[in-house]
Amino acid sequence: MRRTTLIFAVPAVLLLAACTSAPTDYDIDIPGLDPAPTASEEPTSNPWLIEFDHVGPVIIDIPMSELGGRLPGLQIEDYGGGYCGTGYWPDAELPLGSMGVLAESQGIQGPVDRVFVGVGDTSTGEPRTETGIGVGSTRNDVLAAYPGVEESPHTYVQGGSYLDVENGSGLAMRFLTDESGVVDGIIVGRIPQVYYIEGCL
Repeated sequence: MRRTTLIFAVPAVLLLAACTSAPTDYDIDIPGLDPAPTASEEPTSNPWLIEFDHVGPVIIDIPMSELGGRLPGLQIEDYGGGYCGTGYWPDAELPLGSMGVLAESQGIQGPVDRVFVGVGDTSTGEPRTETGIGVGSTRNDVLAAYPGVEESPHTYVQGGSYLDVENGSGLAMRFLTDESGVVDGIIVGRIPQVYYIEGCL
């Protein structure tokens, strides 16, 4: 089995992973970026809403190449000769600069499988889920917002945990907490990629 460790030293990184059955467009106005196409559904009041299949305009199942065209500044790193790749926006302002993408299921030329949010914009409280959970929320906040959440020990942080919520359609959210029970990362995307501890296998 191939195993590649993906660890980013920069705290503000978003990892994206590819999923199926995701929406394709959102009507979002992001300063300095090309606007995304208009969605058929009503636009959300929070342009960086975290859902099972997207974080704002960063959408599960969108090809990495298309994502880079929609949100300029995407830097893609190839791991393992094209079988897995990550992308992030090193020079972008929050919250885009706090996000990254992962393409693993079909390789670097395939769709995004998961998205990781590693820091939030404390001035606006975004990105956040529809229930108000974001980086800086607590373990108890997550448990109250998502009854039935499954909890497991964090692999690398003693006293930390993974809090997992699935939507029943092949997608999941994973909230990572530190030793104090504070959410310091959120991953959304396709199962099983959303649960890969080190990104690529």
